[in-house]
Amino acid sequence: MNNYLKKQKLLKRIRNVSLFVTLAAVLVFIGIQPFIVEAFGSDTVFQYVIFILVALSLGILFFYESRYSKSEKYIEDAMLEINDAGYYYTARKESNPECFAEKVKSDLIASGYKLKENVTALELDFDYSAVKGSEYLYLVTLDNVDRNDVIAYIDSAIYDLTSVKMRSKGNGVIVFVCNNANAEAIALSKSVKRIFSGKRVLKIGMAIAETESSKVYFRGNEAGVIQKLVAAFVMDCELPIDKKYIGEEKLPFQIELENNHKDFNLKDFKEGKYYER
Repeated sequence: MNNYLKKQKLLKRIRNVSLFVTLAAVLVFIGIQPFIVEAFGSDTVFQYVIFILVALSLGILFFYESRYSKSEKYIEDAMLEINDAGYYYTARKESNPECFAEKVKSDLIASGYKLKENVTALELDFDYSAVKGSEYLYLVTLDNVDRNDVIAYIDSAIYDLTSVKMRSKGNGVIVFVCNNANAEAIALSKSVKRIFSGKRVLKIGMAIAETESSKVYFRGNEAGVIQKLVAAFVMDCELPIDKKYIGEEKLPFQIELENNHKDFNLKDFKEGKYYER
């Protein structure tokens, strides 16, 4: 990954410099154009220079966007997953999923969220959903959570948001409150889904709260609404997250993800190799 990042950062720097130089040259040319004509009788040569600069900078911009723009966002997400704490601790003391969910619900109501209980979407049942402006939270209690549960409930929540509630922008989190979650489910907890509708983006994260271990698995190192929702209602703590709530161990999937990306290259990325989870 280091070689890729070096090339990407170098080309990004070249892109930024070329755009800045071109913009500055155009502005200067516009300002001094009358003086150039007066001094040289024509500004044709200078126009050609400006044209070459514009064409060159646009070429660099196009090359960068076509080659690195998609992978750049993917790398940012992957680095957030790799560098995040493996898990966090909740300050809540409820020892079973049902009591935990009830406490979260009362805090949501107190914070002005509109709740709907017993939500069903795509034949899956949530304990409740909560909406406040463009912030959304879905919660489901299960005894054990596996990979299939995570995928199915996320798809159901997205369907409810987009097809039932007709929401196309905002931030949401699907909360799984359980006694235990297996490793494959936990491996998905660090990922964030983005649903694009024109210029609007609906960003969906997830959090797994294990009541037996008091551990919470989610992407906690990315500042934003998802982090705020999980910290406030799942962890019951303030931002920035205090060190006492942050686990020190990395998860096995994070170590594996880092190893898989050491030799990151665009060819494998375009073939979809790195999307396998």
